[in-house]
Amino acid sequence: YVYTDLVSHFTSMLSPSVSTVVSQHYFLSVTQHSQQSISDFVASLKGKLKDCDFYATCGCKKKISIADTFLRAQFIRGLKDSWIREQLLQDTTLKDFDDLLRKATALEASRYESGQLGKPVDRALDGISDTHRVDNRLRSRQGNRHSRKQFRSNSYSRQSSPHQRQRSQSHGRKDRVDYRSLGIDGLCLNCGRPNHRSSECRTDRSSLKCTSCGKIGHVSRVCITSLLKRSKTHSVSLQHPHNEDIQSNHEYGIGRIVDTEDLFEVGPNSDKYVVTVTLNGKPQSFEVDSGARFSLLSETDFNKLDLNVPIQSTTVSFRSYSDHVIKPKGKITVSVAYGNRSIDADLFIVPAGHDALLGRMWIRELGISLSEIDSCRHSTLNSSFVNSVTSLESIFQ
Repeated sequence: YVYTDLVSHFTSMLSPSVSTVVSQHYFLSVTQHSQQSISDFVASLKGKLKDCDFYATCGCKKKISIADTFLRAQFIRGLKDSWIREQLLQDTTLKDFDDLLRKATALEASRYESGQLGKPVDRALDGISDTHRVDNRLRSRQGNRHSRKQFRSNSYSRQSSPHQRQRSQSHGRKDRVDYRSLGIDGLCLNCGRPNHRSSECRTDRSSLKCTSCGKIGHVSRVCITSLLKRSKTHSVSLQHPHNEDIQSNHEYGIGRIVDTEDLFEVGPNSDKYVVTVTLNGKPQSFEVDSGARFSLLSETDFNKLDLNVPIQSTTVSFRSYSDHVIKPKGKITVSVAYGNRSIDADLFIVPAGHDALLGRMWIRELGISLSEIDSCRHSTLNSSFVNSVTSLESIFQ
């Protein structure tokens, strides 16, 4: 053997060539990990690309590399951020992979910077003026809690439970459900699967029905109401909002400030106050929620009413008691009547599966009092009981 033959034999023995089909399979299986940056993802793709032999033979018998085409396609397909992927697919001017990579890197940087701006300020800086803050959601939540406490103290004087007093004393902090103790940490709050967030769920919420509480929009595996009932302790952890809401807000586009309003309730087992108002002359029942600023109506109820009014676009989103962000279909302006009062107000249309809520703005303008609703409810129950006893009078003789 000559030297070149020995080198060839040792090379094939110590570093055998990889099958082209296997290399192509590995390349097409590469996706971006949750903690991986775009630059690291591209380096991983190019490392798998070198053994793939992506060549095509033209009419002149020459082999032409088509590796850039496969690299571009797999790069877009493997991105973990669906919003960045949508932006790249919508831009028809990106023909070259380098241009594609530059835009993707810029979008990733903008998302990171926006997330930093949306983070809560440090406790040591609470006394500093926050005039220049982009995200004012923490202040709005504290104002909502104060307004809710004042409204309830004026409307009715029911003795609050220890759990309610604990919530009212938590100034500057927001109660969150402890998903870990309930066993649903990391699960989608809609379909219950662990491979995505609820904001990224592609399952039609109207097709999901909970067998525990009977509501539409989630499955029993992630039913907050039934899980809290089962745990009995109503364990609540005090923590800052996570970044899911910040990321989901970017679906509206870069540079657009989206307001997130809280839909507060005392808890999933709190007594519900239901009132019937007329919308453009048509009756509709609402649950009175003084913790919510705006009033909401599900898309299903809106279609049943057939109000024949156009739905306007809106940048406002809502956060429920279970920390789920609700993005409305839009809003409408309707004539609302209750008793001897009538107003023209905005009503937000939310996806099917949500209860109709009547918020603080309508409560004040329509002059609704929870004490009156409570007395009417007890009066109705008492009259029903009297009618039942009267109909069975012969039994008691």
